[in-house]
Amino acid sequence: MNAPLAALGAPLRVVAGAELGRGLFNPRTDLLPALVAAVPAAELPRTLALVFNLCGHAHTLAATLALRAARIAVPDAPVDLDGETRTEHARRLQLDWPLHLGARPMAGAALTPEAALGLPAAEWLAQWEQRPGAWLARWAQRRRGWLAPLMATALALRQPLPADVPTLNLHHDADALATFAAQVLQTPALVLRPTWQGRCAHTGCWSRAGLHGPLDTALLLGCRIAEWLRLGSGQAQLVHGALALGSGRAVAWVEMARGLLLHVAEADGDGGLRRYRVVAPTEWNFHPEGAVARMLHAVGSHPAAVAATMAAFDPCVPYVIEAGHA
Repeated sequence: MNAPLAALGAPLRVVAGAELGRGLFNPRTDLLPALVAAVPAAELPRTLALVFNLCGHAHTLAATLALRAARIAVPDAPVDLDGETRTEHARRLQLDWPLHLGARPMAGAALTPEAALGLPAAEWLAQWEQRPGAWLARWAQRRRGWLAPLMATALALRQPLPADVPTLNLHHDADALATFAAQVLQTPALVLRPTWQGRCAHTGCWSRAGLHGPLDTALLLGCRIAEWLRLGSGQAQLVHGALALGSGRAVAWVEMARGLLLHVAEADGDGGLRRYRVVAPTEWNFHPEGAVARMLHAVGSHPAAVAATMAAFDPCVPYVIEAGHA
């Protein structure tokens, strides 16, 4: 999971029929300050990898970059970001998508592109790149491979992304990134409920897919398949980096399977840390007034539609559905 160090097993609560802002509740709290106080700064990347074991590679890389940019010495921590992200996509395709989309678990299924898709990866990608939405419909109808029936279910339950919730791309604008990092250090509440310029945002592999036009949950799922294939063939390369902000402050970013991960560090001048923040994709996507909250508000108490929406954004995040009076 990628929520900041907090009751990592606590499920999100979806309250059916509640008004916007009260229909999606994230019970997690930020315990990262306590960890930073207990762990030497140089050991933080390795420690975060143990805590965030499902995406530890991304946190290791982000922490290493942030600390070094803040002029704190940390050991080398080689990370195969592309390879680890491809493996993460594969886990979600095989283990979580079937559970969310009403199929039996596929833990024993072959995970080669040909077995999963029913055709070679290059052919699937060529069709996807021409007309993504139309191709998903045609492929799902043909029922080739074990992923196509899952996509057929997703297409039947597809929900449009709200047009007024933008895609998060802070790492492409150094000034914007620096401003947001300063806000996060100043306002710790942004870690759990992040906004940029007063607005929520959503993030995922679709943020870097270059799709044009309206998005929906089926297209988000298609983006995950496409990135899995591109990473496997060397056609994609995820980006990461860091920005020194002066006065011992720095921000690092890593593109990971679930979206954009940000780490913000402030050194204390003695080789340690004064403040450290992690803003993870889960908190952007599952903001109580964000994209997922708005979509769940639209589908109401339809459990299959709720499951399909959750699968599109982050299929390994646990959740429970409660009655509106709860």
